[in-house]
Amino acid sequence: MFAPGRLLLQLGAFAIGRRKVIQLATPHMRDLTRATGLTVVLSLWGPSGPVVSHVEDDESHGTIVTVRVGVQLTLSAAQAQVFLAFLPDQLTADRLLGTLPADQRMQVRERIAGIRERRMAGPIVNARGISVIAAPVFDTSAICATLAFVGTAHLLPVDGSTRETALLSEAAARVTAEMGGAITDVLEEGHHG
Repeated sequence: MFAPGRLLLQLGAFAIGRRKVIQLATPHMRDLTRATGLTVVLSLWGPSGPVVSHVEDDESHGTIVTVRVGVQLTLSAAQAQVFLAFLPDQLTADRLLGTLPADQRMQVRERIAGIRERRMAGPIVNARGISVIAAPVFDTSAICATLAFVGTAHLLPVDGSTRETALLSEAAARVTAEMGGAITDVLEEGHHG
């Protein structure tokens, strides 16, 4: 008689959790897109960093800034830095950070400290003028996803996207609650790298 092994059961639970966070986050993402006209991205942790898993675009505008589902984000991305700030396995975070050049590694470590404090990353503007802010989503045990706004630096300026920051933070907290998680539980466990 065949019985599934523990690893197989864990992988099944992991896949169900991933599907659940996408299902729960999608209506909140649509609401955020409607309220702001910005693209909203849900990323899940992949083998070596965040992977874009669901995208909601505001199609009422002629021009949109979007990200393709399946794209692996770099460690300089706001979403990656949110994951690195809250990963329960800080050895993995340190190993990944070790792949960066020393000056970039110091900059990312400073950002991560700020992310832990504010529970939010960004706005981080890349060389192409794309701005991103990201917030963590937690399940019952750890960070399980990030929600992010993606737009031009004009729409998400570095010096003042407080409305968008508040909306994103509130949506991430709602999805966290629906996933059975609590941000305070994670922070109290002392994930301070």
